Amino acid sequence: MKTLYRFNHILITIVALFAILAAQAGEFSREFTDSKKVSNSDLMKIVTSHCKDLNIITTDKKEAKIVVTLTLDLDDAKLAEEVFQNVEYKIETTSEGVKMDVSSPFKSFTSSGSFWGSNYAKVVFKNGHKMDFNDDLEFDLRAKVYIPKSNKMSLDASHSNAELGFLSNSAEIKVSHSHLKASDMKELIIKSSHSQTRVGNIEKDASMKMSHSRFNGLKIGGMTLSAQHSILNLDMVSGNVKVNMQHSTLEMEDAGNIEVSSLQHSTLRAENVKNIEANTIQHSSLIMENAGDVQVDGTQHSKIRLENILSLRVGGGSHSNISVEEITDAVVISASHSNISVEDLGENIKVVKVKNSHASVSLGTGNVKNMDVYINDGKFTNVRNEGDLEKKSDGFYKKRSGSGDAIEVTINCPFCNVNL
Repeated sequence: MKTLYRFNHILITIVALFAILAAQAGEFSREFTDSKKVSNSDLMKIVTSHCKDLNIITTDKKEAKIVVTLTLDLDDAKLAEEVFQNVEYKIETTSEGVKMDVSSPFKSFTSSGSFWGSNYAKVVFKNGHKMDFNDDLEFDLRAKVYIPKSNKMSLDASHSNAELGFLSNSAEIKVSHSHLKASDMKELIIKSSHSQTRVGNIEKDASMKMSHSRFNGLKIGGMTLSAQHSILNLDMVSGNVKVNMQHSTLEMEDAGNIEVSSLQHSTLRAENVKNIEANTIQHSSLIMENAGDVQVDGTQHSKIRLENILSLRVGGGSHSNISVEEITDAVVISASHSNISVEDLGENIKVVKVKNSHASVSLGTGNVKNMDVYINDGKFTNVRNEGDLEKKSDGFYKKRSGSGDAIEVTINCPFCNVNL
C-alpha cells in the first residue's frame, strides 16, 4: 500500500513538473521594419532564405519597405530577448541595387538531439554573436516587401515560400528548394532548383532553366527553356518556344513555333501549335496534335506520334516508331530500322516519300483519289495491298477514282513489310 502511495506521489510530481515547464514555454515575436526612397533606375534586389511566407507587394510609390516578423519558440523570455537584440533587418544601397535581405537571422545554425531528449542548438548571428541553447530552437520567419511596380526586380530565394504581384518591369528570379507564385510582369528570367513555380501573364518572353523542379505557366509571350529532371506545363504561349530537355516532361497547349535543340530521355506533348522543328530526339517521345509543319532531324530510339498535322519531314531517324493519324500536305521520311505508320493520307496530299529499312511502312490511302505508288527494292520487300490500288507490276501500284493528276508515292524500304 505504501509502495502504491509513493508511486502515485512521484507520478503527480512528474506531471506537475511538466505543467510548470509547459507554462514557462511560449512564443515570442518581434517585428522589424525599414524603408528607403528609391529612384526609377534602382534594381530591387530581394534575398531570402528559410522564410515561411514572403509576400512581395508592388506599389506606385518610389519607396522600398520591409516588414519582417520573427517568432521564436522558446522556454525563456531572456533568451528570446537576447536573440531579438542581435537581429537586424535593414535596406542597403549597393553597387548592384537596393538590397533587401529578409533571410534567416542566423549566419549558421546547428541543432542536434537524441531519443532521450538531449536536444541542443548552437547559432551564430550575422553580427558574429554566438548563443547556445539547451533545447532545440524553432523559429518562424515571415516578411512583406514593398517595391515600386515600375522598377526592375531580382529575387534569390532558398527554402522559402514566395509570392510576387504585378510588376510592369522585368524580373530575374533564382529559387532553390522553394515555392514561388508570380504573375503579371514584363519579362522573366528564372533559374529553379528543387522548387515549384507557378507564373502567369508574362507580357514578353520568359527564359527558364529548371533542375529537379515543377513549373506551371499561363499566358506567356515567348519562352526559352532548359530543363533537367523536371515537369513543366505551359498554356497559351503566344510567341515561339525553344526547348532543350533531359529526363523531363513538358506539356504545352496553344503556342507558336516550337524549336527543339535537344530532347533526351524526355517527353514533349503539344497541342494547337504552329510548327515544330526538332534537331535531336533520343530515347524520347514527341506527341503532337493539331500542328502545322513538323520537321525532325535526328531521332534515335524514340517515339513520334502525330495527329492532324500539315506536313512531316524526318531525316536521320533510326530505331524509332513514327505514327501519324492524319496528314494534309506532305510526308517525307528518311529512317532505318523504324516502324512508320500513316493512318490517313489527306485527300489533297502532294508529296509522299519514304525511305526505311529492316522495319515496316504502313500508309492509309483510302482518301486519295489518284496515285501512283512505286516500291523500290521489291524483291526484298513484303507488300500487302489492302486498299483499292491496282497492281500493275512488281513494285508499281496504281489508283484512279477521280479527276485530276495523280500524286506519286515513293517507298524505298528493303527488308520491310509494306502495307497499303
